[in-house]
Amino acid sequence: KMLRQILANSDSRKIFMFLCINFTFMFVEFVVGVWTNSLGLISDAGHMFFDCAALLLGLVAAYVSKWKADSVYSYGYGRFEVLSGFVNSIFLIFIAIFVVTESIERLSEPPELSTNGLLVTSIGGFFVNMVGLVFFHEHAHGSDAHHGGECSHGHSHGNANMKGVFLHVLADLLGSVGVVISSLLIEYRGWYIADPICSLMISILIFLSVLPLLQSTTEILLLTTPKQVLPAFHDALDKISALNEVISVRDPHLWSNTSSTIVASVHIVVKNGSSEQDILFRARNFLSKIGPVKSVVQVYDEPSYLALVGENLSDPLQEWHLMERPECKSNQLKTSQGHSHKPGQCGHSHEHSHGQVHSHGHQHGHGHQHNHGH
Repeated sequence: KMLRQILANSDSRKIFMFLCINFTFMFVEFVVGVWTNSLGLISDAGHMFFDCAALLLGLVAAYVSKWKADSVYSYGYGRFEVLSGFVNSIFLIFIAIFVVTESIERLSEPPELSTNGLLVTSIGGFFVNMVGLVFFHEHAHGSDAHHGGECSHGHSHGNANMKGVFLHVLADLLGSVGVVISSLLIEYRGWYIADPICSLMISILIFLSVLPLLQSTTEILLLTTPKQVLPAFHDALDKISALNEVISVRDPHLWSNTSSTIVASVHIVVKNGSSEQDILFRARNFLSKIGPVKSVVQVYDEPSYLALVGENLSDPLQEWHLMERPECKSNQLKTSQGHSHKPGQCGHSHEHSHGQVHSHGHQHGHGHQHNHGH
């Protein structure tokens, strides 16, 4: 059953196929290395073992991420792909740093190397990794590309797991190219310094290519607000705050649950007697302009909200527009002293004075919104 599910999904099927190819090449290298007593082949087989471990991690993440949400993981298992991408990026950075330090040490006194078997091995590794590059090339810009069904506002991070697998394959491919070049220069020119120079340049390239993946996965795991859609989110909150029936928009939250899923939630306090369903409908319509965001909107009338959270609702730091806009923070002292905002100031098109319920929002979602406090 597990194998059928792996082969049924495009991403997991590609990882599984390349894992089999990689493992076969590793086994052949190890057997030939033991047979010919070649330390170079045996060490490269050991290197490929760690590559297979990284591919296995990606395969497990691709498989588990498709599991349906349950009572324990109510948001689903999609973050396993993000976690896999994060772990793979950390692993690649450590490898790059280690090779850089070793290369710098060898620059002063390049050791003599035997190129016996290295050229053939590196060429074989090059073609194996070219197969992997063909498999995963569409994820070359996975942290920035758009995919079907993702937000059209450009906030997509692609598939972090597949991006991590692609970078592993790319790192091995560059390593094979470096070994081919350095082996030829050592064999025909006697330039032993070519080995540390090629290793240093390739490691720096790997390090720089991994940083965007590490940044994007870290931002997702830390629930960072996606900057690409923040202006659209602010615009939606502005429009909700401008509704005549709305007293306050509180607790706005916007974060990426996975590489391609954004979650949002917001609380809206309305005047007593207002049509809460109408406010709910209009707020939902405003938030839908952000893109395919999973959102939850909670609407309260003023008495219900006061009974729920208490009377202290005038803290200016709880205003949603003060949470992100530096020009508004300069006004927080005035607000706390009872001065009202001017119409349109810091995204508000209506006045709020001390003693009123201030806006606080929370974006969360599933394309539907819930009504509480009434």
